[in-house]
Amino acid sequence: MRTFMKERFILSFILGGALMALTSMRFAVQPLAWIAYTPLLAPLFVEGGKKRLWWLFAVLLIFMHLTVAKIVVAPISYFMVPLFAIPMTFGAFLTIVLATTAYRNLGIRWGIYLLPAIIVTFEWIQYTYSDQSAWGAMALTQTQNLSLMQMGSLFGIAGLSYLVALGSSLFAGVLVEGIKRLRWDIIGFVIVFAAAHLYGEVRLAHDAPGTMMRVAAVSSPFSAEETMAVINDSRLAREKDALLFSRSLKAADLGAKIVVWNEAATIIGKNEEPAFLEKGKSLAKLRQVDLVMAYGVLVSRNPIKFENKYVWIRSDGSVADEYWKQHPVPGEGSIRGNKAAQAVTFPEGKVSGAICYDYDFPEIALSNVRAGAGLAVIPSSDWRGIDPLHSDMARFMGVATGMSIVRSVRSATSFASDPYGRIKASMRFYESKEGVMVADVTAVAVPTVYSKTGDIFPLITAAFSVFAVFGLLIHRWKNKRQREG
Repeated sequence: MRTFMKERFILSFILGGALMALTSMRFAVQPLAWIAYTPLLAPLFVEGGKKRLWWLFAVLLIFMHLTVAKIVVAPISYFMVPLFAIPMTFGAFLTIVLATTAYRNLGIRWGIYLLPAIIVTFEWIQYTYSDQSAWGAMALTQTQNLSLMQMGSLFGIAGLSYLVALGSSLFAGVLVEGIKRLRWDIIGFVIVFAAAHLYGEVRLAHDAPGTMMRVAAVSSPFSAEETMAVINDSRLAREKDALLFSRSLKAADLGAKIVVWNEAATIIGKNEEPAFLEKGKSLAKLRQVDLVMAYGVLVSRNPIKFENKYVWIRSDGSVADEYWKQHPVPGEGSIRGNKAAQAVTFPEGKVSGAICYDYDFPEIALSNVRAGAGLAVIPSSDWRGIDPLHSDMARFMGVATGMSIVRSVRSATSFASDPYGRIKASMRFYESKEGVMVADVTAVAVPTVYSKTGDIFPLITAAFSVFAVFGLLIHRWKNKRQREG
């Protein structure tokens, strides 16, 4: 095997790049994620060198672009591909280089356990200190496994990311060193993997707490492909506003206590906003329903700037909250908000919210649940290329924080889930003629370790990573001194 890794490392890198592309974003074969890094690691566990590193970087660059390109369909431009692919390439490259260098210089277990530690650390830095959010996190390769998703209640996305990444580095170590040398590591991994599944199954045996309340997701009459036309000519939106309000009335007729529009369900001018809100207040009072009006207020067409917000109208016509999107997607034109969403009180519990991309940042879900919310409503706007992955990301945040989720989505799949991530209802935008989804969910949070501790686990992996890299630098310095002496 060592000979093969030396002679066929380019082939191994290409296989690894292909596995990474196959296990992330759209059209993912999720079980392969457990070995995705293996072909990239094994050759460098055996031998380093500049030639191999150049080949590694080239392969990663190509396949990261292919990975992101999978989600680019109309109306999204291919401009966004390098915007995400290039940072992902550098992150993966640095991770692999550090882990494999530690493997060769400090010992096999340093490399095996450093890889997942660095991956988790970089993911945490990405969604905490940049606009790249949690996209590309290893945990999100397991959204089809509801049992494993329950790990989120303990560690957020970090714990599952670590476990999945460890599968790759451990398997690479077995290929290079053999099973016998790593038998205890394999046994430990199997025990943790089985325990995680068992923990998930035990959680899923529980019912959601609290009294059910009916919530409706109402989708906009125009699709994501039509959004630019509406921004350029707001009269097109005015022609369809009647349908948006009639769908809201139908949701109330179906017994909804809260009606949630999708993100920027319509676009209005600043001078039109007072009359528009009065129309929403009248509907709320007439049908005794809370109306979460998500819309955009156009500020500028060139460049495009708009207030991307929701206004929460109570059943008595009062305004409970005005929330602006805090994490605009890079390049979308939303004016960034800086105020946390309020938790609105009902007899059944408390409800809060956010807007679309906000829920790709764990801090937002944590702020909702820590404000007392047991249900988060999330007006959103997606496109076919990220359906249903983007909704699954929000569902994962619901599991981590113990909240029910209702995500009203334009041009993709709206859904409602309970605090364990079980789907209560869903609606595909292009298949629903009526544009109304109703679901019975609870507004009482299930207590989770993660909602109390937050991102403690990434801080541990960061400390371990810094310690390992510092140890590697000392080791290389000592070797240099010995050669010079």
